[in-house]
Amino acid sequence: MPLSDHAREQIRGRYVQLHTGDPGPDCTVNPASDTRRMSVTWAEDANAEPLQWPVYPAAETITHVSTWDDAEAGNPWLYGPLDAPIPVAANQLLEIESGKLRAALG
Repeated sequence: MPLSDHAREQIRGRYVQLHTGDPGPDCTVNPASDTRRMSVTWAEDANAEPLQWPVYPAAETITHVSTWDDAEAGNPWLYGPLDAPIPVAANQLLEIESGKLRAALG
C-alpha cells in the first residue's frame, strides 16, 4: 500500500538537526555544536530549499542529520549520514544546498 503525500511529509519530519557522528536510533548521540533544528520543506524526496545555520558556533565536521516533528522537543523520524561530510569553520554559514538532503521512503 503506498503512502499518501501527507504521510510522507509526517514521516520525513519537518525539522533537521545536525550531528558530528551517527545519532543512533533515538537521535540523541553526537549532536553538533549548533543544536538548532531548521525547518525543512520537501520536494519529492529532497529538500526543496537550502537549509542554513548562520554564524555557526564552532569548527567541526557535520556527518549526519536527523529529522524531527518539532523544532525543540518532539520525536525523531529519520536519521542517517550525509552523502559527503560538511566541514564548517567557527562563525561561518553552514548550508545544505537544495536537493542535497535526501529522504527517500521507498
